[in-house]
Formats: sequence, C-alpha cells, structure tokens
Amino acid sequence: MGHEQFTWVSVIPGLSRFIATSGGFAEVVDDKVTLLLDTAEFGEEIDLARAQRAREWAESTLKGLTFEHAEYQAFEAALLRAITRISTASRSEQ
Repeated sequence: MGHEQFTWVSVIPGLSRFIATSGGFAEVVDDKVTLLLDTAEFGEEIDLARAQRAREWAESTLKGLTFEHAEYQAFEAALLRAITRISTASRSEQ
C-alpha cells in the first residue's frame, strides 16, 4: 500500500489495537507483516478534538480552492489524514 492512508489493526494474542498510518509500505509474507511508515499513531493516543479541528480547517480551506490551485492536494491530504485519525480514535474508544 504505497503512500495510502489506512487504519491498521494490530493483532497480538489477546490484544487488538487500531493504528492510523500515513505514507509508507506494508509487506505481508505468510503470517508476518512488516510496515515501513512515515507516521503511525495508536488510536487511544490520538487527540480527537485536535483531529476534528484539523478536519474542519482543511474542509473550510478546500472550499475556497479549485483543483488547479497549487495547494489543493496538500489540503486534501490534510483532510484525509484528519479523517483517518478521527476514525481510528473513534474505533479505539469502543
């Protein structure tokens, strides 16, 4: 999964944790998973209020931009990061 944002579930016998990741690669061979990531945060460590503020900021900024604008993709990536962090933090609370 090169440079995709995704939520990863860490499964250790008796323990499951959600991890928000961004940028990197995952390799699965047999029953072993290797991750090389730019960022990774366990759901229970994410500041949900901060992630929600980041989502709102990115959404409001994107409303004023067109796809052709030089910064559009950067703000779109920020929005996706915030959504991933919110989803991961919410799952960890359950």
